[in-house]
Amino acid sequence: AAPGSWGPTGRPLLQGAATVVARGALEDGLQVGAWDPARCAAMTGFGGRAVAATPCEALDWDASLAAALGADLMLVPAAGGKLPALTRSYPVIIPVPVGFEASGELLYAAVDNDTGTAGKTAPHLGGCNFADSGRERASSSYSLVCVRFNRAPAQGLAATDTKDLLEIVGLGSPFDSALLPAGKRGKQYVRRFIPDVSTLLSWSPSDVPESELYDSSEFRREYVVPDKPRVLHCHDMMGGYCKGADEDYLAVFDSWFRIDIFVYFSHRRVSIPPKVWIDKCHRNLTPCLATFITEGSDGSSENELLLRDPARSANILANIAATYGFDGYLINFESKVPSFEAVRVFLEALTRCCKEVIGPHSLVIQYDSITRHGTVGYENSLTAANLPLLEACDGLFTNYWWTTSTLMQCKTFMGSRDLASRVFFGVDVFGRGTAYRQGAEAGNAIKLALSEEFSVAVFAPGWSLEKGHAGDALKKGDLELAKSLDSDFWRNLLDGSVEIEASDNGSASDPVEDDLLKACSCGWESSKAAIS
Repeated sequence: AAPGSWGPTGRPLLQGAATVVARGALEDGLQVGAWDPARCAAMTGFGGRAVAATPCEALDWDASLAAALGADLMLVPAAGGKLPALTRSYPVIIPVPVGFEASGELLYAAVDNDTGTAGKTAPHLGGCNFADSGRERASSSYSLVCVRFNRAPAQGLAATDTKDLLEIVGLGSPFDSALLPAGKRGKQYVRRFIPDVSTLLSWSPSDVPESELYDSSEFRREYVVPDKPRVLHCHDMMGGYCKGADEDYLAVFDSWFRIDIFVYFSHRRVSIPPKVWIDKCHRNLTPCLATFITEGSDGSSENELLLRDPARSANILANIAATYGFDGYLINFESKVPSFEAVRVFLEALTRCCKEVIGPHSLVIQYDSITRHGTVGYENSLTAANLPLLEACDGLFTNYWWTTSTLMQCKTFMGSRDLASRVFFGVDVFGRGTAYRQGAEAGNAIKLALSEEFSVAVFAPGWSLEKGHAGDALKKGDLELAKSLDSDFWRNLLDGSVEIEASDNGSASDPVEDDLLKACSCGWESSKAAIS
């Protein structure tokens, strides 16, 4: 018998702990929270709310049986969603994976230090999330639920055999939970992202199941790089790797003839596009790019690790693209880098590797976020400060805070150099801090940039589902109407031939800050008149 088991009831998890860890099925995942015997549910924080996840099961732990195996269940202080480093010898401490997100990310059991409430933690959460007073709370003061093995069990397992050790004490993979449909048990969701640089640098093609491989040879034979200003669709929607981003929007978006490049964006370290998006892009003769991003408190150390050996990092990234069948990367450093030159060298190496491994059509595009001092800063245009980065890769995706005069200054700076189509002026459809307005009215900025023969990068056009009437139609189950409204939305963005109002979810005409409007030396209203 094992000391740990899952069932409809549970004894106190740890001596002195107020709650019992439970898990419940919820939206294609297995969420983690506190056992609520009155509801027979796992109370978990999910989507900002406290949710009762059912069916559920609670953890039962037999301390006397565990002691015979030399194992203890213990709380280990933690921070930032980080997991303890594993050791190669006993004693060894192993965090307990209890559930998983719909995207496949493992969730670990944790306890809030202030309330004693059980919840969940993981690197992508950055802390402990738990249910409290009807809402989801995030705690930075929490402890991980871990199993400590004081000695090797009779089976003679090494301290590094963590999966087998957990199975000995009845805490096997959450993907084997009886809560899952029989056909899905044991079938871990194939993760299409890489969470950190350490995982990236240890990547091997053998890690990728054959079912995830994609043959892009036909696309590569037929695709021709357009000799014109291009429209880049940067798909940042609901965090990525979810039903809204990968099923709903995939079904609704049908304006492929209006775009030239598709970028899958999320806040994971490497956002490998889901296979369905790669296939849809290639069937529409559109290159599909992944995103590499660093940001937040750990971004600087991640950048140091990546750029320590730029040739090796570039080679691995290029081979990941070739293995999965996508066509390159958007590179987004939004944390301090060791040096500007290190980024330039890396971009040069990655661009070269992608051309060699993927093909001449591959693309590496750098986001405008790094200063000559290696700090985070935005030029919002092509300037002398970021020109070396553009020269090292295929394109520059500018930040969003540009104005009419910015375009004119950029043209003056370029002079006779044929660079305009490689400069993608970023347009945030949510209009965050911009001189243009959100929603369909962001089309004013898009049309202006294209009229000056620049390319554009349309960021988060899923606005039409998240805030617009296309989303309202989809909620009512009318897919054809949602597709039609999204097509109208895109036509308005690029042609201005259809006027679209926002739904009650948001307004396309919300006023922006006065000083931002004043920053447009030519004024957006006059620009709109000039290009309509």
